[in-house]
Amino acid sequence: SEISNYDILFANVTEPSFYWDFRTTTPLTDGTGDYVEDVINGTIKARAIGDLSFNDLSGPTFNGSDDIQIDSFTFGGACSIEVYFYITQHMQYGRIIDFASSAGGGDNVIIRVDGQKTVFQFRAGSNNAVQTVVTGSTTINLNTWYHAIVTVTSSGSIEGYVDTVDQGINAKFNAGSGVPTVTRNVNYVGDDTWNTANAQHLNGKMSFVRIWHGHVLSSSEISSLYNNRDLIANDKT
Repeated sequence: SEISNYDILFANVTEPSFYWDFRTTTPLTDGTGDYVEDVINGTIKARAIGDLSFNDLSGPTFNGSDDIQIDSFTFGGACSIEVYFYITQHMQYGRIIDFASSAGGGDNVIIRVDGQKTVFQFRAGSNNAVQTVVTGSTTINLNTWYHAIVTVTSSGSIEGYVDTVDQGINAKFNAGSGVPTVTRNVNYVGDDTWNTANAQHLNGKMSFVRIWHGHVLSSSEISSLYNNRDLIANDKT
């Protein structure tokens, strides 16, 4: 029988806990608008907000004032996060993802492009009293696709990778542990959880977000994901 893209993607990689693939021209629709479902369990929705739409096989285009909002889900501890993005304008604190327990922040997990560098940011607590911000070494140029992964161990060690290149972070989350395991109820792709005007919106494109709860990706898994980054898997078949 024919091998699916899903099978190819995860033949040598641990299956993610969550996976939203935005590369589709046939989104699902309900009374609140267009959405795609989490590929893994088919229940957690990622919704197109504003003028954004799922209508492109490379991923939706963000124009600096719209975003994707993902329904509530729980993850943390040792984990890995993978994104595939394309920037058309550099923004201060420009968000790729920003996931938080509540509006205005709390236990945030953030990947952003600040200036021309990828920034990985983790916060703990409802008031974000503890946070660690680390900056990658790879220069992020305009109109170019980039594949980024961040991993956090159970003891809080943070590593980042852009196009498989180790970003030389070797940092430790100040909380002294993995990412707080909480239900994150305010989850934005292409915007911040404070909804700060347009200053922190994404100008560009996003293909997908994948998250591994309880698993730190190995170097071989990271290479395999990078090599297969253009494969589209909207479901497991």
